[in-house]
Amino acid sequence: MKDILTVMKFTIKDMVKRKSFVISTIIILVLIVIGFNIPNLLKSINGEDSKEKLLMVDTEDVFEGNLEQLKNLDWQYEVQIGKYTYDEIKQKIENEEIEAGLIIEEKDNTVNIRYIVQSSTMMDYVPEDIANTISSLYSNIQISKLGLTR
Repeated sequence: MKDILTVMKFTIKDMVKRKSFVISTIIILVLIVIGFNIPNLLKSINGEDSKEKLLMVDTEDVFEGNLEQLKNLDWQYEVQIGKYTYDEIKQKIENEEIEAGLIIEEKDNTVNIRYIVQSSTMMDYVPEDIANTISSLYSNIQISKLGLTR
């Protein structure tokens, strides 16, 4: 048994010391790194690295100024907060200053969100990630108003 371990040690040491082993290992590692970064490389080459600009308007201060927290999230949107009318948002979209706009209103104790885009063929509904984030933020605000913990 001791002889087998001695032979294995010698063989492995001999293999690791060869230039071909070192070079092939480096090449394989480089190919792995490049392979995992292909999507990022394609995005940067195509210029898709920029985030979609999203303007949010809280007309009745439903979120009590907490929409600013959405700017700190690491997601695919660059959030801008402002006080604009529907027509002003539509004009900003036509001028390509922003890609989409959200108007958040409160009617009959419910929160309504109007999603504004260039044309109705783009999307007629609020994207799921935006809706989930806004819903979660609203729930947290309401829970903290009641003095409850989550």
